Amino acid sequence: MKKLLLLLLAAGILFFPPLSVYLSTQTARQLQINGLENERQKVIDSQLRELEMPLSFDSSLEMHISRLSRYMHNQKTITGIDPERVAQSAEAGNFFKKFADRVIRNLDYPCEIAFILRREEFSRNIQVFRYGEQLGLEQILANFRNGALVDGNPLWSGYLASTLEQAANTLNNSTIVTMRSPERLLAIFSNSVGDKLQILAVADLHQISWLNLLEKKIICNNNIDYGLGCQLIGSSRFLYSEYFNDKPLLRDKIARFIAKAGPDPESATLSGYRIELAGSDQHKGARLFSVTAPILPESDNPRSQNLLMIALSALSVLSFILIGQKIALNRGFDLPIRYLIPVTFLLLFIQPLFSMVYLANEYLETSYSNIKSASSEKLTNDLISLDHQTHDNFLENLNVARGFRSIELINKYTGESYQGNDDFQYCLKLLRQIDKEMYNRYYSSLWMCRDDGKFTVLSLRADHDYQAEDSESDFTGFFNDRFVEVIDYLNNDCKPVINRQPSKIQDDLKVEYSRDFFLQIFGPDIFFNFRRYSPMLLDINTSYKKNKLLGMPITLHNRYFAYLTWHIDEKNARHNFPTSRLNLRSDSPRLAIFGSERMIGGLGFSLETLENTQPQLLTLARTAHINRSQSSITQKSDETIRINQAFPCNYSFFTVAGSETITSFSSWRRNFEQQALLFLAALSIVSFMLAMAGARYFTKPLRELTEATNQISAGNYQV
Repeated sequence: MKKLLLLLLAAGILFFPPLSVYLSTQTARQLQINGLENERQKVIDSQLRELEMPLSFDSSLEMHISRLSRYMHNQKTITGIDPERVAQSAEAGNFFKKFADRVIRNLDYPCEIAFILRREEFSRNIQVFRYGEQLGLEQILANFRNGALVDGNPLWSGYLASTLEQAANTLNNSTIVTMRSPERLLAIFSNSVGDKLQILAVADLHQISWLNLLEKKIICNNNIDYGLGCQLIGSSRFLYSEYFNDKPLLRDKIARFIAKAGPDPESATLSGYRIELAGSDQHKGARLFSVTAPILPESDNPRSQNLLMIALSALSVLSFILIGQKIALNRGFDLPIRYLIPVTFLLLFIQPLFSMVYLANEYLETSYSNIKSASSEKLTNDLISLDHQTHDNFLENLNVARGFRSIELINKYTGESYQGNDDFQYCLKLLRQIDKEMYNRYYSSLWMCRDDGKFTVLSLRADHDYQAEDSESDFTGFFNDRFVEVIDYLNNDCKPVINRQPSKIQDDLKVEYSRDFFLQIFGPDIFFNFRRYSPMLLDINTSYKKNKLLGMPITLHNRYFAYLTWHIDEKNARHNFPTSRLNLRSDSPRLAIFGSERMIGGLGFSLETLENTQPQLLTLARTAHINRSQSSITQKSDETIRINQAFPCNYSFFTVAGSETITSFSSWRRNFEQQALLFLAALSIVSFMLAMAGARYFTKPLRELTEATNQISAGNYQV
């Protein structure tokens, strides 16, 4: 029994080093597999979200034409090439063909593009440069030139020509119109490049559908790490990516699995492949799925690891054989005690080193997860701070408007006394003085309603100057009545008054319809909050835009005289955003975008610059902006890992995105190993020294006894 216990103890001590190295290698291998699978799954989820997100095809047409218009305008600013001047030269044909091909080759449907140069402002004397397929632009332009329907032209061309006529008066605006017929589904879109140059595009969307685009995206997916596909609901047809080209048996198994699956999302393993099946969506008509194979990680130094394990195993086996024969059979040579004790101490001290090797993987994984979490948290906090700073800047600028509580304060600010005969010039002076001190056109419009019912409205035009608006419209008239009621209420010690009631039944009905209309738009909470007899701040939010309205009564000679409403729209709200914190060239880029699915714009940088410098981050930001949800993705390379995040702001209509770059796990582990080897070498030397010192200390009595015995044997009895 004693020998058996000694054998077990010797086996535990001798085989622990190779066993710890083997378990450490297997743990590292599994951690690497899990990490690679997680990264791959994030990429697959991102691909599936992109496939599930439908984009209307007229929106894609508008997006490409708007981008082309912006690009040509930016080229004029950067390179000095004026498209309007080039249009009047001999190089116009090749010049515009280059830009037309830029759009046509990126569309999935037939498209015809024309660049229209107006000889005179708002004139029908035009010069046309047409490219692409024949879809009817000639008929549209013929009707436009003649101002009426030309004989022989289809009726729809006259309608679209009238649309072009309307767009001609506001070249800075864009218009898109669709026309459906039994044979065609045409979409026409126009956008301006300058004062006289306009882009007109017509696309035939008749044979295009979301399923067709989905089929193209799936078939063209050439990724070899995973496969994507979908089943067309209501049919037995399947779409597969290139990953399945040489896997007919796998395709058959997937088809049988999906045929038996229910409508909810499911996952299964088929012949070693992992299949993730999305839920059934009858509205989209397709059911997406992904297939992945097990990952076989490539070790950095597989041969050296195997040689180390073989050497340790061979040494352990040889040592166990020698010690086992000595303990069990009493065979073999005797190890001198002066060697046995140091070896025993060395083995005991060396065991913690191999324990560290086994536990190193868990330590590395935990440490690296903390590093990733810290980087991700830093990125999230930085993006949130951009949103909060936007809100702080908004409140700071809004306090400027709140400071004008009386006509006397406005007079002191503008240096001009109020005469009461020209409210437009008075308000214009105020806005221009504010713009001068704030270095931008911050307020989009200003409404001033006096106690006598006179209503003045100023709004910011496209050329960044102010103009007077019609104060007799139903919209302004409705608010005008409410503002007058507020002033009367305040001037009568907050007692209800009856004043300026409609004198006709039609006026009464119009007021009731208007109230019902605004109730439906704003909802009861915002609507009645706006009607309160106190200064108010009204938020008007849509999917992509946020408008602010600040209404407050102002006094003249200590009596409430007028009601001012300050309007800040989504365009001017960008002045609140801290654009100085945006950058594209560092290891921690930050960007912000705005717009809708039809047209996305960059804040501080042009969209073309964002596409050239940060294409992946821009794609993530666009997805988050359109879906109005936070998105994140991790990009991995051999040396680095890039964490990308994007989320829509809470206090503005922007979507902010950013990334943080950290060292990859393998690279970080190599650096850690280099430092750990020095530490282990020092620890081994210290362990050896402790073993020798301990052996010398514990063998000192034996050495003295042996020396005394030898002296006595030699006849020296003096000891």
